Amino acid sequence: MSTGLTGLNNLLGGLHKSDLVILAGRPAMGKTALATNIAFHAATTTLTDETAVPVAFFSLEMSAEQLGTRILAERSGLDSENIRRGRMNDREFLALVESSEQISRAPFSLMTRQPCP
Repeated sequence: MSTGLTGLNNLLGGLHKSDLVILAGRPAMGKTALATNIAFHAATTTLTDETAVPVAFFSLEMSAEQLGTRILAERSGLDSENIRRGRMNDREFLALVESSEQISRAPFSLMTRQPCP
């Protein structure tokens, strides 16, 4: 399965069922952004296949809202801060709605650590 990134596919040969891929790096180096892009690409490229494979993305560091905003920003091409603050024109809002609809159709689930009571 493709990662969605040609250079990474060339290095890894894509993603395989038997693989455990570990993504490591210093804080704020883009690990979560890379991982969400790969995971969402995997979920959306299988949408046209009758045997679509659901993707679950687990994060212990970010909330589902933060991850969702990040994915919306990436898919729509908008700045995540503008999405959070609701600062967008009509064209940008339409792009956000279209991206949101695409995301809602994808077999993609965000799993985050819930706060302790």
